[in-house]
Amino acid sequence: MADRNRPLLIRHARLLDPVDGEGEGAVLIADGRIAAIGADAEADSRGAVVVDARGLVLAPGIIDSASWAVDARAALAGGITTVLLMPDAVSPVIDHAAMVALHANGHGRAGPRVRPVGALSRGLAGEVLAEMGLMAEAGAVAFSDGRRAVRSARLMRRALIYARRFGRPVIALPQEPELAEGGVMHEGEMAAVLGLPGIPAEAECIQIERDARLAAAAGQPLHLFPVTTAEGVRSLSRLQAEGAPVTAGTTPAYFHLNDMAVGDYRTFARLDPPLRGEDDRLAVRAAVADGTIAIIASAHTPLGEDDKRLPFEEAAAGAIGYETLLPLSLVLVRDGLIDLAALWRRLTTNPARIFGLPAPRLAPGAAADLVLFDPDEPWRVSAETLASETDNTPFDGLPVTGRAVLTLVGGRVQFDRRGLVATG
Repeated sequence: MADRNRPLLIRHARLLDPVDGEGEGAVLIADGRIAAIGADAEADSRGAVVVDARGLVLAPGIIDSASWAVDARAALAGGITTVLLMPDAVSPVIDHAAMVALHANGHGRAGPRVRPVGALSRGLAGEVLAEMGLMAEAGAVAFSDGRRAVRSARLMRRALIYARRFGRPVIALPQEPELAEGGVMHEGEMAAVLGLPGIPAEAECIQIERDARLAAAAGQPLHLFPVTTAEGVRSLSRLQAEGAPVTAGTTPAYFHLNDMAVGDYRTFARLDPPLRGEDDRLAVRAAVADGTIAIIASAHTPLGEDDKRLPFEEAAAGAIGYETLLPLSLVLVRDGLIDLAALWRRLTTNPARIFGLPAPRLAPGAAADLVLFDPDEPWRVSAETLASETDNTPFDGLPVTGRAVLTLVGGRVQFDRRGLVATG
């Protein structure tokens, strides 16, 4: 491996900046930042380790805005340089300042940057507000009860008012708890065929309407994650047009798969919220393309065989997603729905803006949190060979295109699939 203290020159790359779009040329990285671009990079590169990136795209690293693990190897292999760690990703949950401080890290440690999300309520019980001010001071970038929707409208209203005071957004699961209770998949024809209890699509839009109206009244930004239904998209679009301070995210699973994937009781396709119908899948895909849904995230949830290889109703919900986030999102570009810069805004700029993180740029002075990826590399998702701690993916065996090759955090090479730096 090359000397970590030497500057790194990446030349002949396609340069992808979320704001300025695409260009070509060289980038010089030194002291954890982008030192120069283009001719200046070449002129100042004496003594640098050189990487020939012909055919590859260099871009700011992905900011994953919803993660239920710090699965460092998998994140780096997916080109992810920052993860927002949800409060229910760990035990004990992140519901006080000490837990926020424990999980926040900075420069210099291995793995992606971790930005903790503090709980809205103590113990995620939905009864008493957590110490939001102290958690904000300790580094919480947002507040959420994670995979638990806040049942009480009164508590949600108070949480939104308090969150505004501390300048942090609230992330809410858009799923009405009573309508979802007991359901294990989308309420529809497939649920009837399989004889499984379903969750109606209305559970999503009802919760969106309630929480968005409360956010508008409080004047507090609200981020809904994940949005999965056509009804939810319609509600979201109308509320945004009316001026509600509401943004939304989703995962590739909801614009690639529908509830047919659950056929034969495939527990690896059990998610929460569940995979929806085909009309829902198409609506979510269109909403990502037109910007109604501003963020694509992984919802990375490692689960072992003891959690997944059970009867469908007993299996845990969730899937890993770090390494499939990039290739499954690139499908939107290949299908002509958005261009590469627009996709990168959904993976980097938009989460940075919504959660108050430094703007990811490919520009001199910016932090060298970068990914070099091959947009044309064909590969097949293989649960056995992914870097993740577990293999619970509904995409096992799927042929995909596009893969991270080199990942840098703070200018340090932390993942190098092709040995580019070692041989550069």
